[in-house]
Amino acid sequence: MNPEKIFVKAWKSYEADKFSNSLRLFEQAVKLAEDGAQRDRFLANSCYVLVALRRFAKAKTIYKALFKKSHSHIYLHQLGMVERESGNYRKASQLY
Repeated sequence: MNPEKIFVKAWKSYEADKFSNSLRLFEQAVKLAEDGAQRDRFLANSCYVLVALRRFAKAKTIYKALFKKSHSHIYLHQLGMVERESGNYRKASQLY
């Protein structure tokens, strides 16, 4: 199956609060990604589901790896979001 179609289904599951199914679909999309950029995009988006499932450590690991790879400020911002959602407000404010 086309990884972009799986990605769309993953978001639809997320929007329907079917987080476990959404994560499964994101993971499938990551495995089928056609290149590194697509894989990174799918991984980054999967972190929204991880946060909804309160799997903060996994989301942090992904965002840190993506930041280390790209040095994009977007991943620092997203890491701040994970810290905020996990109740680490001081750490979050340092990342924004």
